[in-house]
Amino acid sequence: AEMRAVADATATPDNPEPRLDVVRLLYSARGFEAAEAELESLISAAETGDAAVPLRLALADMLIAEGRAEAAIEVLETAAAAAETRAEGDRARVALARVAFGAEDKERAAALVATVLEDDPDNVEALALRAGVAIEELELQSAIIDLRRAQSLAPENAGLFALEARALELD
Repeated sequence: AEMRAVADATATPDNPEPRLDVVRLLYSARGFEAAEAELESLISAAETGDAAVPLRLALADMLIAEGRAEAAIEVLETAAAAAETRAEGDRARVALARVAFGAEDKERAAALVATVLEDDPDNVEALALRAGVAIEELELQSAIIDLRRAQSLAPENAGLFALEARALELD
């Protein structure tokens, strides 16, 4: 209750992290059901579709951790559809593409990434995912080009360098 009060006082629609801290505490102390109920309550109380996107992303992450990928996909599809701005919708689509890629549905992942990059060619996460798909399909030069573009946009992202190292090693 104390942590909820602090979270309610400090969280904003643009910064749900204090409320997500409450969810994380509930997840570790009381389990998935308590954390899920808290997230569902926060999602219902969200003032806009955009404000609910990070909450739905957190719910999807928890569902994946619980081995419920299909439920996570439904949550992410809802998040993408309910987003009011393209940027928040793209966040949800990138997360959905990541889940699809992990579930070996590379065609769906590629289609989602293409949709995001069509609107925002500088989306670092989408570029990294497209590169990941290209590496899996041994289209290494394409992957390296995407990764170098992403690195120019996010030079502090060590994961991009590791992914490029993998592509270069395979090449």
